[in-house]
Amino acid sequence: MTFVESGFPQHADLIRGGSVDAVVTAEPMLGRMNEASIGYVVTPMVSNFERPLPIFYYISTRDYAKTHPEAIAKFRDALKRGVAFAEANPEKAKAYIAKFTGMPPDLANRIPMPQLMTSSDRPALEETIKMMREQGMLRNSVDVGRLYAQ
Repeated sequence: MTFVESGFPQHADLIRGGSVDAVVTAEPMLGRMNEASIGYVVTPMVSNFERPLPIFYYISTRDYAKTHPEAIAKFRDALKRGVAFAEANPEKAKAYIAKFTGMPPDLANRIPMPQLMTSSDRPALEETIKMMREQGMLRNSVDVGRLYAQ
């Protein structure tokens, strides 16, 4: 298997044109591809995890985190408040998704809300790295201790 990096908005065109055989995508691209009958869902990636895992991480350099602890704390607080708002107000959250992504509001209303997470633990990062190595997405060893900060 060969992984090819591409932007999420290009996934439908890549499948339709035969440039790739499969994509790992997310909403709203997945919903649009399903509506247009472009390919089919082989497996829902995130729901197959043994436990909830973040599908992305926010990263900064160690130097920035050390010299700007207040900014890091404010960023984390903003994420927590944003997730709390979205969970309490899913309709408003979808309206914001439509507004800030340019997605048609009717499409934003049809996509399922993702499981929003504001933190990760070290075992989750280790599990993510293990999966990436097994899939050939990482060639070198990764020292989780140097990456993970709480």
